[in-house]
Amino acid sequence: FPSHDKSISGKSFMTSAALTKVSKKVAMDRMARQISLEGQTIKTLDRESGLIAISQQEATSNQGRDTPITAIVEGRGNGVFIQMKATTGFGMSTTEGFVRDYFCRVIGAVGK
Repeated sequence: FPSHDKSISGKSFMTSAALTKVSKKVAMDRMARQISLEGQTIKTLDRESGLIAISQQEATSNQGRDTPITAIVEGRGNGVFIQMKATTGFGMSTTEGFVRDYFCRVIGAVGK
């Protein structure tokens, strides 16, 4: 679970997972459902490219800034490869544990 801190542009968090016995369509449907249950807004859901673009409203200020989160789902053999990335903006903060747990819940929903 790497993270990269760029003091001017914010901090990026990334993860990936390979899951078997699930199609790209089913994986995306399950991820989209979990993302919605988490209270995030799905801005883009492109099944052909495997892109899910998510907007996480920043809760600690009234400035209306969002944390962009992206997920890419690729079909691989009898399964999928999922990559997720979240980037906080300058002056925004979150903990690695919070982001890691969120990523785990979204990716974990694919295997259910």
